[in-house]
Amino acid sequence: AVPPTRSLVPGAMGAAALAALVLMLVAGPAFWGFGSRHLWFGAEIPKETVVARNIAVSPGDITVRKNQDVAIGASVSGFSPGEGLVHVRFGDSNKWERAPMKAGADGKFESTVFALREPLSYYVTSGNTRSAEHRIAIVDLPRIEKMRLTFTYPDWTGLEAETVESAQDIHVVAGTKVGIEVQTTTPLESPKLMVNGESWPMKAEGTRTTGMMMIKGGGTYRVGALVAEELVALTDEHQISLIADEKPTIEVEKPGRDWYANAVEEVPVRVRAVDDFRVQNVEVRYAVNGGEWKSTPLKGRAKEVKADTLLSLEEMVGQAERLSPGDIVSYYAVAKDRRQSAQTDLFLVQVMPFDRRFTQGQAGGGGGGMGGEQENAISQR
Repeated sequence: AVPPTRSLVPGAMGAAALAALVLMLVAGPAFWGFGSRHLWFGAEIPKETVVARNIAVSPGDITVRKNQDVAIGASVSGFSPGEGLVHVRFGDSNKWERAPMKAGADGKFESTVFALREPLSYYVTSGNTRSAEHRIAIVDLPRIEKMRLTFTYPDWTGLEAETVESAQDIHVVAGTKVGIEVQTTTPLESPKLMVNGESWPMKAEGTRTTGMMMIKGGGTYRVGALVAEELVALTDEHQISLIADEKPTIEVEKPGRDWYANAVEEVPVRVRAVDDFRVQNVEVRYAVNGGEWKSTPLKGRAKEVKADTLLSLEEMVGQAERLSPGDIVSYYAVAKDRRQSAQTDLFLVQVMPFDRRFTQGQAGGGGGGMGGEQENAISQR
């Protein structure tokens, strides 16, 4: 019924199709070859030749502190993405909101949720591929109700321990120990004392947390704790600065000038020394006629020291000797603190005879034998 010429064209087309199919099964490109053999004969497709479409999301399921910014990232593999969308749902809401993500290099996308105040569910889509759904939980920061600082100063300062009932900047000398105690609304997890970028552990007993730091230099300090697996500062940043140990001051209050005395007289000397922390010791040094210096210690170990002593001229030489008129006793006072010292000017005591006549000046007016010229002469000597 069908003429042979009518079947040549369909036959040729069928043969060509069959040849193409055989060629595709045997030597077709990877996707066509593996796919055709799998479709027609059920042959297994090698796993290494198939790239799964996938969207990996970070940070995944996490817990963050309240009002923290959260960065959401997505990495696409197995296909060429067009755009990335982040889908979010706040709290217990049933409504999903979406926003485009910023495209980066190598199929990556990123977006940020600012000041997160309630739990968040989210996932990412690109094309017709969707990531797994994740959840971000929220925790409140512990609140510090009370903070106490206790300063234990080095022994050389002579200062008693001091306690203040508030957080404040620290302004002390090097070597001061500062104890820190905080009372919080909830117990702290792994509390830390953060000093100049370094963290030191603190001891937590319920809602009471204590710590100690040794002040060696300036910087800053804070109290922090782990919140949502992140070290978070719970206090403001306070400054640490050092107080310099100043040099002491000292003066001879009495007699306060050059003096005249006989060979057996006792010359009263009063010394006043002041230091910013504590005068460690005070002494009066003296020498006869420029000879060897000797020392008389006075009381010290106070912030202000007033001490009296006597320069006994009779005892400054041997028992068989005695100072003679015209001899000179030089003396000065020295004050020392922990590391520094200060001294007064040099004062002189000139030994005078036991009896001395005073005559009336012929030019009029009263005048004694110890005039201003003699005082200048003793200073020059």
